[in-house]
Amino acid sequence: MTLVWLLMRAADLAYRRATLEVVVSQAQEDLGGLWRSLLSDPVERAAAGMREAVPAVAEVYGAAAAENAAIWYEDVRPAGAPRFEARVYRPVSLAEAEGLATWAVSPAFAGDTAGAWTRLAGTVQRLVADHDRVTVEENVTKDPAAWGWRRRASADACAYCAYMAVVLDQPDYETAARKYHDDCRCVPVMAFHGQQVPEQPNEREWLDVFDKARDVIDAERKKLPGWNTLKRHERSKKYPEYQLTTKNILARARRLEPDLFRDGVRAVT
Repeated sequence: MTLVWLLMRAADLAYRRATLEVVVSQAQEDLGGLWRSLLSDPVERAAAGMREAVPAVAEVYGAAAAENAAIWYEDVRPAGAPRFEARVYRPVSLAEAEGLATWAVSPAFAGDTAGAWTRLAGTVQRLVADHDRVTVEENVTKDPAAWGWRRRASADACAYCAYMAVVLDQPDYETAARKYHDDCRCVPVMAFHGQQVPEQPNEREWLDVFDKARDVIDAERKKLPGWNTLKRHERSKKYPEYQLTTKNILARARRLEPDLFRDGVRAVT
């Protein structure tokens, strides 16, 4: 008898993301309460408090996020798949929490406590979410029913996240796709044998604009003075913005279709 596994439901992914966002919000609320209580203290003491608090808060709420991810992983595995018990994992970024906190509070030394909090909130968001991400990524490598994973971005993602979610033919894709930023809502989604990952929102539109950005850069650079006679290293030095790098493709895509990305760049009129 051939076993047919259905498409993972988009609703399952939405539930996981919503659950993770609740945990992240709770972590930010706890950290924010401590931060506000320290604002009347000398900035050095406030900074020291955050260097202790950020790792502790990230670890406690991260453990909850990892546990939720492991439970979710088991719940969405296909019926009839070989038995597998998902484990929870700790991200390597947790070891960097104290250093990230030091960076995050630095604006406070110039009197910018609002800017410091923006960084702190983004830092703890990433650290907590990383527990969810690494739990899924690592279980995929051990689950006999899974064949891999891909990054899934939110529909209102920034250009970088959109690129990582849809451009799969990158050298060492999994390493590139593991690069998350503060306030990033991307999550890894596993793919099981005989099962497809739900379609990425805006996938076709994002792929089209990245292809268009590449084509526009290529067409423009061929018209540059000396482009056809310069050696490769000379081109890179003289015209760095016309190299077909991810950075340049993203910069051009943000300007070509600013409404497609959270960080789209609109022309000044």
